[in-house]
Amino acid sequence: TSTGALNLGSGTVTGNLVANSNGGAISQAGGLTVTGTAGITAGNNTITLTQATNDFQGAVTLSNSGANNVAISDGTGGLILATSGVGSGTLAVVSTGGGITQTGALTQAAGAGATSFNAGANAITLTQANDFTGAVALTGGVTQITDANALILGALATGDLTATSTGALNLGSGTVTGNL
Repeated sequence: TSTGALNLGSGTVTGNLVANSNGGAISQAGGLTVTGTAGITAGNNTITLTQATNDFQGAVTLSNSGANNVAISDGTGGLILATSGVGSGTLAVVSTGGGITQTGALTQAAGAGATSFNAGANAITLTQANDFTGAVALTGGVTQITDANALILGALATGDLTATSTGALNLGSGTVTGNL
């Protein structure tokens, strides 16, 4: 916990990580390995955890507010997102070492910016009652995405794609190399 900007540095956390900046930006100086869950809370500020050598082994909760961007990358074994609420900035999630999955819903604030999920050739499975308010770009293998309301997809580069929405569904543009 800090009272301003929080730089997580680099290294290994054996167990759970709770990072709360009380409204300051959260960033890092080098790769992080977290063997347990990670709770990242920046209040009305940005979260930038984009080192290619990150390894979040447990579920990651992301929380911020306002027009502040969130970006997270995992280079080893995939990325699991826990129930999270983010502001109206952009959201960028990258996993080069495995798929992107979730254990709880992801909610963006109204009027949010673009969202992107990039798992390379790996699966993207986002089937909770999510609420994406900006356009969602998807790059991955077999991809499943659910929105509890309207869903606007952006650029697509996926294998099989299953998109579920209880409101309007805009399929965006791009390439789906499998079934739609």
